[in-house]
Amino acid sequence: MIGKTGPTELIRDANEHLMSKAQESTKHHDCLLGMDQPITRRDFLNAGLLGVGATLLHPSAPIQLIGKEDPWDGYGAVGDYANSSGNTQEVIRVGHEIRNGRYDHLPPNALDTGESFDLVVIGGGMSGLGAAYYFKKAKKPSWKCLILENHPIFGGESKRNEFLVNGQRLIGPQGANEFDIPAKPGEQGYELYAELALPREFEYSRLDPKFGKLQFDRTNYGFQLWVDEAGSFGTFFSQGSHGVKPQWVRDLWGKRLKEAPFSERIKQDFLTWKYGRKRYYDREDFEHWLDTMTYKHYLEKVMGLSFEVTRYVDPVLAAAVGLGSDAISAYTAFQVAMPGFQGFSTDPYYAPKWEDLSLFTWHSFPGGNDGFARFLLKTLIPGAIEGAATFADTLNGRVNFKALDQPENDICMRVGATAVRVEHERLPEKSEHVWITYVKDRQVYRLKARGVVMAGCRKTIAMLIASSSILQCWW
Repeated sequence: MIGKTGPTELIRDANEHLMSKAQESTKHHDCLLGMDQPITRRDFLNAGLLGVGATLLHPSAPIQLIGKEDPWDGYGAVGDYANSSGNTQEVIRVGHEIRNGRYDHLPPNALDTGESFDLVVIGGGMSGLGAAYYFKKAKKPSWKCLILENHPIFGGESKRNEFLVNGQRLIGPQGANEFDIPAKPGEQGYELYAELALPREFEYSRLDPKFGKLQFDRTNYGFQLWVDEAGSFGTFFSQGSHGVKPQWVRDLWGKRLKEAPFSERIKQDFLTWKYGRKRYYDREDFEHWLDTMTYKHYLEKVMGLSFEVTRYVDPVLAAAVGLGSDAISAYTAFQVAMPGFQGFSTDPYYAPKWEDLSLFTWHSFPGGNDGFARFLLKTLIPGAIEGAATFADTLNGRVNFKALDQPENDICMRVGATAVRVEHERLPEKSEHVWITYVKDRQVYRLKARGVVMAGCRKTIAMLIASSSILQCWW
């Protein structure tokens, strides 16, 4: 909370988390930001899922798919999300300006919008939408909130891609995916799930009996990682990939690679990766140690496994986090429960079995967790998504962008607006408001608020915290 009044109960936790960050010395902030480390364009984009749906389309040349779009942003499918696949060029451009210190001092061309809000939420992803939702529940009738979202559409990691294939509209997740239904009162998320009127049962399409009793994972990647011992899980080998006659091997892991066209040594490497419990680092700071190397380095150099293991791992990671083993740290792989780290846990290695998953355990909306983002936005700004507040309309209605930022709204959202500077109007202990400076369409604007929630991309927040404008503030 910045200032002396406002809905402090909504943002206390966020401010306490940021307080320790803001107190760090500015002379170390380059190191804290990792600016002394090399970074690839691929890693900075953090958007490896950009082209997942392109396999559904006719294999045209990339320039044909891109058309008149900027080659940086590339082909983004169709519909409301077409201009917001991953981090756009504009997001990266302004982020670099923050990093380079352009907004350490207020730019002379900044325009004062004359607006004043009770709360400004920086970030329109799930955290920002959630903060705005609880603000709306607790606010006084006259209070107003503005959400600043730097991408062309809300959702953050919880966005979708839409494709037209032979006249059929297909929807796939762009990022976050899969959820469990909170089962009972008191369980985390139960009340919010009920308040958003989300269904507790879903009807899925049924497979034609002629295909047999195949089972399908309801997420887009569960079979590849957490339930890959299911009998319906198949692995394809071919002449091009492994020098063998094209063949499907069913239940690869359940049968412990018995039918896989690997040498015995390669099979043993895979089994070591999947089930071994050796601990490769004795000290307690193993998480920091894992974060000093890529997952590829960990597998091949630390565990001593064959490149075949890494080659198998890469598409699995691409489905889960959008990057390969050469682009993510071993700690990230550890966080998403990739194998190879069983020795770092005192608990038995837990690998879910298909039969352990009930009919109401794992689910995925067509666009992934964008369903939750859309339900939150529909609740905050009812006119933001066309149609009624029903399950079908909320998931399938088009976004009414004009309704997002209207003066009569008690909750507004301004898309394509990147916050670049946050500061008190005077000394923190004497301030009633905070100034928030943002960039939209290459123009710099500023406005006032009584409170602020930092709910944006952690890279941007880290740079804002390390900049002089944030360090002048009291959190």
